[in-house]
Amino acid sequence: MTHLFANKVKSNANKRGNDKRSKEKSGKSEKQGGKKRKEIKKANSKSKSRKTKRSKSKGLKQNLDVGNVIYDFGSKGVVGNTQHNNLFNDNNRRSICIQPVDPYRTCYTRADDPNSKLSKDYIDRSGYNFGIKLSRQDYTYAGSASPDQSYNTPLKPYTKPYTKQTESRFTGLMWVTLLEDHTKVNCDARILFEEATLRYLKKNIGGPNSYEPVCVFVKDYAYAKQDGVESSVLELEITYIIKDAWAKKNQRRLFEPHQENRELRGKRKQCKPKDRVQCSSQVATSSKPSQSCKHKGCGRARSNRYLKANEFNNVLRSETPFKPEQTNALLDMENIDDIASCSINRYLVEEKSNPTLTCDEFRESGCNSKNDDLFPVLTDKEGACVPTREEEIEGNTPTADKKPERTFQPSM
Repeated sequence: MTHLFANKVKSNANKRGNDKRSKEKSGKSEKQGGKKRKEIKKANSKSKSRKTKRSKSKGLKQNLDVGNVIYDFGSKGVVGNTQHNNLFNDNNRRSICIQPVDPYRTCYTRADDPNSKLSKDYIDRSGYNFGIKLSRQDYTYAGSASPDQSYNTPLKPYTKPYTKQTESRFTGLMWVTLLEDHTKVNCDARILFEEATLRYLKKNIGGPNSYEPVCVFVKDYAYAKQDGVESSVLELEITYIIKDAWAKKNQRRLFEPHQENRELRGKRKQCKPKDRVQCSSQVATSSKPSQSCKHKGCGRARSNRYLKANEFNNVLRSETPFKPEQTNALLDMENIDDIASCSINRYLVEEKSNPTLTCDEFRESGCNSKNDDLFPVLTDKEGACVPTREEEIEGNTPTADKKPERTFQPSM
């Protein structure tokens, strides 16, 4: 009996202990269940927000044609200044090329602009792309344009850069030849090229008291391939801000400052401020000097610092999809397709002494002046082209078997 009673007491104690443990477990499970329910609610809310964001982005990718404006979205997250990539979502940092084309799509937002909150000039790609989206009829944006109020947003497309009353705005053309390059020139490549060129020129020419480049726009493009050599040509429209005081000061300088002989000064042409600006850009971006700059009296135009050999070429190779072996810049050209052919012919003559154009093609393409602006000067009588049979018989040009040493005009 005592043994059985003792067993009953033990069993009752065990039951009471089990009840306490079960209650504690149930309490813990309820707390854990509450936490899990909260986590599930948060996850559901996040998934809903993601769905809404995705649906908005899908809406952006669709309906790209709105009225007369066509929106060409480039590849995601490869273009623009990524220093401040927290301003908007990824869609705002992508390349957007609109039609009609906007020649002011790659410009500096100037710190001098009264509407600017920046302390220095800045290429605000995110703000520009966001301004394009806000201009669309089917796009609505709820929320602040920029969580960081120190940066400008949005930027209205087709807007010229800000110009003060003591400044003037000037736009000039320059053709850049990229030898041994076959990069596809799409929206992304164009904008990357524009941004890299604008930053490079801003760093190397002019200054805050003279002139500064503010916009670069790829206006046209051509490609040629001859004898296995490729050439891409980009026609650039470059916008500068020129200080009026600097322009007036240089306008009074009728002759180059290095020219000391007064008897020769009257024979030299005047280097106008606008010509000096363009020639400075040509010198900074080309591996060879320009003929037209020398003819205009701007042969002494220089960059504002010492440049290494092929420095601009190396910048393009590192900051853009283009991988040229040689880069040159030309001014006052006539035909972009002929520029591509002439650049290949020059490259083969200088590198391999093996011209690819016949002398008739050489003259028709204007490779002696109109579409080749570089030194040394190439002519159809100095081995820069392949003579025709009639020319060989007449002896006007050297034969292919007998090539005399080429003599070029001295460079600047």
